[in-house]
Amino acid sequence: LSVPQHPDILIAGDLAALSRHYDVAFGGAPDADWRLTLTPTSTRVRAAVQRILLSGRGAQTLAVDTEGGGGVTRMRIEPGR
Repeated sequence: LSVPQHPDILIAGDLAALSRHYDVAFGGAPDADWRLTLTPTSTRVRAAVQRILLSGRGAQTLAVDTEGGGGVTRMRIEPGR
């Protein structure tokens, strides 16, 4: 299971489903700046993707960084564009 294949888990905020496949760490405050770190629990998945970092402010996700064997892929989201 990967977030790109199952974005509904993130959108739904299904912590139980995320926790079955990722170590989940949250920092910050839900109504301010926050950061969610997802580390795959499967060694097979971790061979391709070591970590997924999502960051945002309030209800908005502003960045998604994926760390893998090929480096870091960054996606920035600009609200209102």
